[in-house]
Amino acid sequence: AAAAAHAGLGRARGRRGCRLATIAAVTPALPSFDLTTDQPPLRTHELAVPGGPVSGHPSGHVLFVREWGSPDGEPALLLHGGPGSGCSPLLWRMFDPRRYRVIAPDQRGAGLSRPAGEVAHNTTADLLADLRLLRKQLGIERWLVVGGSWGATLALAYAADEPQAVRGLLLRAVFLARREDI
Repeated sequence: AAAAAHAGLGRARGRRGCRLATIAAVTPALPSFDLTTDQPPLRTHELAVPGGPVSGHPSGHVLFVREWGSPDGEPALLLHGGPGSGCSPLLWRMFDPRRYRVIAPDQRGAGLSRPAGEVAHNTTADLLADLRLLRKQLGIERWLVVGGSWGATLALAYAADEPQAVRGLLLRAVFLARREDI
């Protein structure tokens, strides 16, 4: 605490009296990396998920999953917003590819997952079951869960559903899914 006070942490207070610190003050210096460089995924794969036939697809929903970064890196689940957008390479670029293994599934009915735009068997409970299955299939014990907009809402629901699997949460632009938000 004394070292933090000496460094100037804890002096500024936010609107609710919480201590504020800059990211630079609390984040260890890491070598720089280029956020603008497109890199191909480490791998892409598909994951058939339960839920029954939908829109002429007897096998049901199939998730499209991309992985970027280091195969031995800290696992980070990246959840996109919605509706229907899918994971863009722009979303994973905030991660140091030498430190993280970013796993980016396109949610049911979104991005490159099939069938596109399908809403049948596509509830929050279905999406949470998909994330549990994906973690199990990839052999990941715990991961950082990252999301923006609807992805942040899903990340919060996932953390409540499977707290032992969540190393941490990184959320931006949280969509609260309340009537007034819609």
